[in-house]
Amino acid sequence: MQNTVEKTIGEVFQEFLVEQRARLSPKIYSGYEKTIFYFKKYLNGQAPAYLNEEDEGLLAKLYEKEDKEYCEVFGPAYIGSSEMQGFLGHFMIGSVVASKAFIKTVGTVMAKLVKWMYEKGYMGYGEYKVTSDIVKRLKVNMPVAEEVSDLMCLYAVNNPVAACTEVLDDFFFITGTEPGKLWFKSRQTGKKVGPVIVPEYISSMCKPGWTICLLLGKNGKV
Repeated sequence: MQNTVEKTIGEVFQEFLVEQRARLSPKIYSGYEKTIFYFKKYLNGQAPAYLNEEDEGLLAKLYEKEDKEYCEVFGPAYIGSSEMQGFLGHFMIGSVVASKAFIKTVGTVMAKLVKWMYEKGYMGYGEYKVTSDIVKRLKVNMPVAEEVSDLMCLYAVNNPVAACTEVLDDFFFITGTEPGKLWFKSRQTGKKVGPVIVPEYISSMCKPGWTICLLLGKNGKV
């Protein structure tokens, strides 16, 4: 990608937060600040894995010489639909312990950020439309996905299995649902798993395409 704006991602985020602080109450602003903190953490930690060879080399060089991370090296052109999908669809659900209320706040803040970036010229119209649509969809799904994740953990705790013949710890795509049954595919290996037996109140909440962080154990019954 080419960055046509002479600002880093970190500087753009700071500009965004300064504007929001001026118009929001301290309580609401704290949710914006916390959300951007986690988004920067995601970008610095996971976005480098998707860089091309040239950009990867640049980041490695600047990190070694100046201790600079992703958000201090690249501009806003390096934020788009894939980064938003990874942050909202995977990182916030699987890597952050957060309340349902904060998950809703994250969706609101990211929708505002994407619109603001477009209005400021930091994101082109085409990327804005795609990214905005992803944020709108995930904004609705995230609180439910978080609740499903919590319910599945609670179900596992209350229904322990003595021994497992196989254990898988990964992010999984939900590929299919039936009453009381779920099918998954490992994001890391592509391995298909299922049916996984769950209560119907859990399976009824799930949708194909969702990503959930799970520790799955096979006990030989299915």
